[in-house]
Amino acid sequence: GALLARGTVGGLATGGAAFLAVATLDALEAMRSGEGRAFDLVGSLGKLAAPAGTGDWLVLAGILLAAVFGGLLTAALAAVRSGSVGSRAAAEETP
Repeated sequence: GALLARGTVGGLATGGAAFLAVATLDALEAMRSGEGRAFDLVGSLGKLAAPAGTGDWLVLAGILLAAVFGGLLTAALAAVRSGSVGSRAAAEETP
């Protein structure tokens, strides 16, 4: 239960951070494009949340993949830190 909860929270945090990072980079790119546009993070978040083309869908798939790996990494670290993984391996090696 606790391991699943930690993995879920880690995945959500990783996914949220990746979503925000991609939207920030998109807003910065739009601002620096030379069209005189201001930094519009909310507009970039909305554009990312409503994908229009194949490239947008691939970006969302990448964010989802990062979230899954972030959740798995968080769960693995939580398992190692709790000692549940190491103690089982040590018990199997002991004659």
